[in-house]
Amino acid sequence: MQYYEQVKLFSTISLICTKEIAFTYYATVVFEEEEAEKDRQEAEKKRMEEEKKKKEAELKTAKTRRRKTITALEMQPKEVERTEEQKLTTQQRMEEITREKVPAGLKPYVKDRDTLINTLAGSRDVHLLLIDNREDVLTSRAKDWLQEFMKVLTARNLRLRNEQAK
Repeated sequence: MQYYEQVKLFSTISLICTKEIAFTYYATVVFEEEEAEKDRQEAEKKRMEEEKKKKEAELKTAKTRRRKTITALEMQPKEVERTEEQKLTTQQRMEEITREKVPAGLKPYVKDRDTLINTLAGSRDVHLLLIDNREDVLTSRAKDWLQEFMKVLTARNLRLRNEQAK
């Protein structure tokens, strides 16, 4: 084989290899782009599913809130009716009680239910305040006694140590 034929053969082989390498490189790039696109599509699909789940949860929460609100609104007239009925019943019973049976000191407080309840609550508060004050006095006396006892005990122990040391 002559030199020119060898160069020509080498050039042909080189060209074929270059074409194969280029084709392989192109196929690899296309494959990687396709894989990247698939990954993007999967990520978008997951994001859409998460958004759908989030919207469903929000819708469910909104339905629950609306149901609770409706229930509360349905209950309000019943509560108002019950309160008014209690007031009327209290007023009727108060009218039944004659003024002669009620002591003179209680007559101003027995006019309506709210005043009576407020008076009782105030009486209870005063009673609890007295109890708290008494507890404070007893606690402070106990602390004072304990401090005095500790002083006496400490002094006695010091005196005994001094006597033993002599």
